[in-house]
Amino acid sequence: MAEREGLEVAEIKQESHSAKQSGQRPIFLQLVTDLRSDKFQGILTWAPDRLSRNAGDHGSLVDPMDSNHLIHIRTFGQSFSNTPNEKFLLMILCSQAKLENDNRGINVKRGIKAKCEMGWRPCMPPIGYYD
Repeated sequence: MAEREGLEVAEIKQESHSAKQSGQRPIFLQLVTDLRSDKFQGILTWAPDRLSRNAGDHGSLVDPMDSNHLIHIRTFGQSFSNTPNEKFLLMILCSQAKLENDNRGINVKRGIKAKCEMGWRPCMPPIGYYD
């Protein structure tokens, strides 16, 4: 994507830490710090949900946009900049990712409860017992 659009990639950052709670991802926090210090002007990512699945992290992206430290966020199919409509769309997509994440937790708990009610163990059987 960077080659196609003639963008210079200054650094590649990868993180596997959960984005469910804000302030828990050290690489994301460093990215935000780098944006505020004008080390980077934009972010390339596969999709908005790769950046934020909670309101705190999302606010950490919108604030640098409002103060012109973050010029663009580009994904595979979209571009977000410091315009009201694009920031609103970014907020909706990140909020949708949070909703999906929250619903996934509810559905998993419901599924485990249903299995328990049917007599299934929600984990490995104890040593000495058959499955």
